[in-house]
Amino acid sequence: FRPRDYAASRPQAGDAMLVIEVAETSLRYDLGEKAAVYAAGGVPEYWVVDLAAEVVHRLRMPGTAAYAEQRVFVRGESLAPLARPEATLTVDSLFAPRA
Repeated sequence: FRPRDYAASRPQAGDAMLVIEVAETSLRYDLGEKAAVYAAGGVPEYWVVDLAAEVVHRLRMPGTAAYAEQRVFVRGESLAPLARPEATLTVDSLFAPRA
């Protein structure tokens, strides 16, 4: 990891190790058009937190138009970013406890 100064230029897709989106009404767009843009830009990992379904979509292995690896994580599961595998996150921690 190398700190950068973005005063002279904006960050590019290749500068991101992980992009996380939170979707309430934009899930189709986030998993479709936006995911294709991030994949084509070379973002290595992209997560979409789906508030309605209370799941996390994890996309990895970017290609020219899509991610080759896609997995959905549900309550009771944990996930960690490629860049920081020690930083585990539980899906349950993202949502209100169930009654």
